[in-house]
Amino acid sequence: MNATFEHDSIPVGVDSCTSSTVGGIRHLFVGKLTPVKGMKLEGASGSIPIVAKGTLQLVFADDNGHTHQHLIHDAYYAPRLKLTLLSARQWSKQGPTKRKGMEPIQNFNVCGDTVELRFENNCVRTVPFDSDTNLPLLMTKPGYSSFSSHLKSQHITAQETRIRPTALTFQDLHPPDGTHPNPPSARQCQDCDPKEKDPFDLHGTTAPSLAKTFVDNFEEPPAVLEDFNFESLLTGEWDDTAPEATLPSLNETDKKTLLLRWHYRLGHMPFKHLKASAKEGLIDCRLATIKEFPFCPGCQFGKATRRQWRHRSKKKDGSRKTPHQATKPGSVVLVDTMSSTSVPGLMPQLRGHPTLARFHYATVFVDHYSDLDYVHLHQYNDANSILEAKLAFERHANSYGVRIQHYHCNNGVFADNSFKAACKAAHQTHTFCGVNAHHQNGKAEKRIRDLRDSARSMLLLAKHNWPAAITAHLWGFAMVYASQIRNSTLREGEHRTALQKFVDSDDKPNVNVFHTFGCPIYNLDPKTTEWKLLGKQMV
Repeated sequence: MNATFEHDSIPVGVDSCTSSTVGGIRHLFVGKLTPVKGMKLEGASGSIPIVAKGTLQLVFADDNGHTHQHLIHDAYYAPRLKLTLLSARQWSKQGPTKRKGMEPIQNFNVCGDTVELRFENNCVRTVPFDSDTNLPLLMTKPGYSSFSSHLKSQHITAQETRIRPTALTFQDLHPPDGTHPNPPSARQCQDCDPKEKDPFDLHGTTAPSLAKTFVDNFEEPPAVLEDFNFESLLTGEWDDTAPEATLPSLNETDKKTLLLRWHYRLGHMPFKHLKASAKEGLIDCRLATIKEFPFCPGCQFGKATRRQWRHRSKKKDGSRKTPHQATKPGSVVLVDTMSSTSVPGLMPQLRGHPTLARFHYATVFVDHYSDLDYVHLHQYNDANSILEAKLAFERHANSYGVRIQHYHCNNGVFADNSFKAACKAAHQTHTFCGVNAHHQNGKAEKRIRDLRDSARSMLLLAKHNWPAAITAHLWGFAMVYASQIRNSTLREGEHRTALQKFVDSDDKPNVNVFHTFGCPIYNLDPKTTEWKLLGKQMV
């Protein structure tokens, strides 16, 4: 299953059988187009008229993340063409250019299920083959500019995507009596020298200024909240799950604002599930009586999909049989793999030289009994990577005392002999879907879609509010975070979370540990803690 976590990238088919580059998207061309007559693009499915000729601009990133901009002259424009076709031969004949980052293609090598594009400056871009079109699809540069255009087209102001009033500062998070001292991060934002270079400089901007930009842009609510008493919510220990008797009553507008804050905080969880969590006391109990849900632009744009226009009737004659029935956690586990077609994912690293390795795939395990899921990120989609994902999930299950008994997965890499041998060695059984019958593993397919939509919505708003620090390459962190939130929160109509079912426990999870994805964090200033070490150093 292919997935994208941004909306600006466009697939371009690198076709060695195309004599000229042909594009079907107007904004890919720069400058004026020269009209042409009597030309058609002939193919197996028919002919498509070509209306103009011009210069096509191709912007993409290589395997190291460096952006390249190429101009392909004498490219044709066919508005009815669904997939832009790039002629590698025409690209290589363009000749050298003096502009940096616009070197022509030098080698076009087919390596198994990928195509390697090598340029004269030793830059390489690896393009995978698409399983549907059997063509190597080169994705253009990712971005989120279309989301900003969507907000403008919907006449959505910047205030409608924010939460807290402008007057709310770091000092407002603590009671006026001074029982909670101001955090060092607040003093850093006030007392830092703007001319001093920060060691953690991101894109030439100091970290405190980046954090301040995020707070100013992200946490400002609409003007209708001017009368909202935030001081009552900011006293004590910030207990959002306090008993209803100790909390002030809220009007409908305040409830919508508070619900939207929890919506951002819990990975853009559907509002109906948030209302169910409020009824069970996991979040603010005052939200259980909300009548109208607020508007989230990130969900409207990040989770948009086509409406289903027909339904398949459910057969009750017994022709649709399930291979195994889940009777306890671990009895049946559904597995499927997702690939990121637009951008590779960053790998977490704490020390050492920065790695050039990137995540390209994610394997999702779904327990059929408890509905718990587990996301494992990997670089390659081969048998060894799948076995590593299998062992990682089993270690995660064993930490809760759950043993995996059966796997149900698609064909492909899961049908490899090494995966079958690993299941046999662990005394596990396995089944596969039929040919072109991915609906038999529909629960895993749907889970990948839900996690992808949640991660994409989180990245959209985070990038919109903190563009200097957030990038689409963080999709792996967003997917894992979305999985953790889903396992620890309630669904509508249920009384126990997926994690509670998996471990067979009635202890409610603490959702207060989750925070809005992409919000800044603050490190302690060493200057404020040096006095604590003076006494020990003198001994």
